Amino acid sequence: SITTEDLYFTAKEELMKNYDLFEKNLLRQLFLIMEGGCATRLKAGNRLYVKEWHELNRLCVEKKLHIYETQNFIHPMTAHNMLNIAFWNKEIKWIDLFINEHQNEFPHEFRNYLTTIGHVYLHILRKEYDYALKLLTTIDDSLIAFKIRVRTLQLIMYYELNEYELALNGLDSFKHFVSNNKEKFSHIEKSGIIKFLSIYEQLLKFRFGNIEISVKKLNKRIMEEIPSQSFDWLLEKTAELS
Repeated sequence: SITTEDLYFTAKEELMKNYDLFEKNLLRQLFLIMEGGCATRLKAGNRLYVKEWHELNRLCVEKKLHIYETQNFIHPMTAHNMLNIAFWNKEIKWIDLFINEHQNEFPHEFRNYLTTIGHVYLHILRKEYDYALKLLTTIDDSLIAFKIRVRTLQLIMYYELNEYELALNGLDSFKHFVSNNKEKFSHIEKSGIIKFLSIYEQLLKFRFGNIEISVKKLNKRIMEEIPSQSFDWLLEKTAELS
């Protein structure tokens, strides 16, 4: 994958300049390589690529590269990731448009989840947390990645709605879920989830349980983690407590 910043943007510029010279299948592969470049740089802590990854997804949809012609639908994980990255960038208009214009391209068995999670994101970004939480309870999250997302968002909603007891119960339930399904996660995935839950618990107890912690140290700990929407949310919450 492309890991050097200058190389990444040079490659992207050359690709867009010569776009019409490439066949569609090759273009899809090139976009996947660039997506890998974004993921690699993000894992190294470069938050510049949060915005760039969404820009890449936007171009992919605009150029109609998000659907394989032989299948006539968008892969559920592709749609899931596109929505997640747009949510991370707080792209309300793009999420709304993507759902309205492309929901019929979602595979039938995942259409309800993908459209619902998209609307959950919209409600969260509009700070309509009650509506977001109600929608989350209607989701049938069949894939493990979807289950993790729903549980994470539930914890976020409990915090935003000042539901301390629900947050503690949700936290305990999430820990058991991870423990009971540990073989389904990679080491990096499991580590990221456990660290998020640990920091979330400290944040929760500091805000609602009158337990003294160093917000500065908590921020430092968050910044040491691989960037994600969930960890960035934690940063926003610690900033509110500073």
